[in-house]
Amino acid sequence: MKFSETLKDAADILKSAVPDMAQHKVAVNPYNYGLWYTHFTGSSPTLSKEIKRIYDSNEPLTPERSIELFKKFVINDLLVVDKKLEDSYQSVMDSVSESANKTEQSTGNLEQQLIRSLRHLENSNTSDELMTVINTIAEKTRLVSETTREFRHVLNDAQSEITRLKEELKVARAAAEKDPLTKLYNRRYFDNSMETALINHKAGEPLALILIDVDHFKKFNDNYGHLMGDLVLKTIAKVLTDSCVDTNHIACRFGGEEFALILPKSTMREAKILAENILKKISSLTLKDKKSGAAMSKVTASLGLSCADPDDSSTSLIDRADKALYKAKENGRNQIISF
Repeated sequence: MKFSETLKDAADILKSAVPDMAQHKVAVNPYNYGLWYTHFTGSSPTLSKEIKRIYDSNEPLTPERSIELFKKFVINDLLVVDKKLEDSYQSVMDSVSESANKTEQSTGNLEQQLIRSLRHLENSNTSDELMTVINTIAEKTRLVSETTREFRHVLNDAQSEITRLKEELKVARAAAEKDPLTKLYNRRYFDNSMETALINHKAGEPLALILIDVDHFKKFNDNYGHLMGDLVLKTIAKVLTDSCVDTNHIACRFGGEEFALILPKSTMREAKILAENILKKISSLTLKDKKSGAAMSKVTASLGLSCADPDDSSTSLIDRADKALYKAKENGRNQIISF
């Protein structure tokens, strides 16, 4: 959920949300206020529908249910992948909530004081009594104004802190999706992307998968060392990144010396053209030993290609591409086989 309200709009939402929460006996805590704030922005019809259901059924909003809704509707696109960031976000929300409660209480006290003062005015007979009432109203108004200014500062600080936390969350989430060596997407991201791609495939989109395995990689490591082996993996990863000019293509490190390309919206013919281009680029790589400057053994790879059938699962599609890959190895490596 993204919030782009101005300070004035946020204050107006506060004035609507807090009394509504009080009317329906909903505690003004960080989670509940986040829900009601989102509800009053009108940005989540589904959440508003759920809140209306709670109103109509007089169902108590338990802390557990509140947290569940908060995670689903307020921070669904800011998945907390780091406990420290989660604690920081909670601290900001606690500060805003405390200030909101203080402002609500101060406003309520002013309202009560005004009512009492008006009644007193009706019975006032002297100018001294009148001045006493006026001074009391003025003092209470000053206190509310001061509290409101404090709350404005809290909102400004919270907005800056949340912006910073969102950037940290973005970086942390990106890091959790990438393989640290090759900078390609990792296996977890591959699994999630495959499921999404298959859903779109069943809706009518073509889908292809290429598995890539570096030929004789263990032998290469034994001859030149693991650092040079890492260099090979990073170099091939760059080949894949440079080859996937289509923004729909997803390049991943599948595991060890294996890579995978998920190709949504790609036909068998398009996937074969891409695979041939990749095979050619890998086989033309020239790597040199940094110490001696001598050329190292030629790097090649075997590729297995498969296109999704209507009844394919992630497992069956991967299995078919894997069988094609090993057939390419059996046939002599440095080639493409498609099943």
